[in-house]
Amino acid sequence: MLGGALILVAAVVAVVLIVTQSGSSPRASGPPPEMSFGPTVRPVPEKEEIIYTNGWAVTNSRGRVAVFAGSERADHRTGVLHILRHTPGATLLDTVTVSGSGAVTLVSPPHPASLAAADRATLPFVTADGRRGTFNVATERVSLGR
Repeated sequence: MLGGALILVAAVVAVVLIVTQSGSSPRASGPPPEMSFGPTVRPVPEKEEIIYTNGWAVTNSRGRVAVFAGSERADHRTGVLHILRHTPGATLLDTVTVSGSGAVTLVSPPHPASLAAADRATLPFVTADGRRGTFNVATERVSLGR
């Protein structure tokens, strides 16, 4: 009788471990994302008032997070970061300007493990006047060197 109880306890522990481990797997947060980066990564449709230098997009079946860099067409001295967040049922667009920097170009962005990680990413960039900076996607804040 004691042997049967031990086998039952071991089986319950094994099931609990399997369920716990599968809940922490990357698949629990959705399918792995695909990342695109470069001068051909652009929003659709493009905003007429922005001259784009490049873009970064992370996409999976549950949505998309993208940042497109460039400058204002009317004032080339103003850098622009155009942010897109798309999930089923909602699309959010925001624009952050970098005054006096000239065009902004993203450099060496991360390849996040999930869409949620993309929404928290910090993207490095360089400005037309040669300064380096970072853009925090979650807070939409720019940090710019001198």
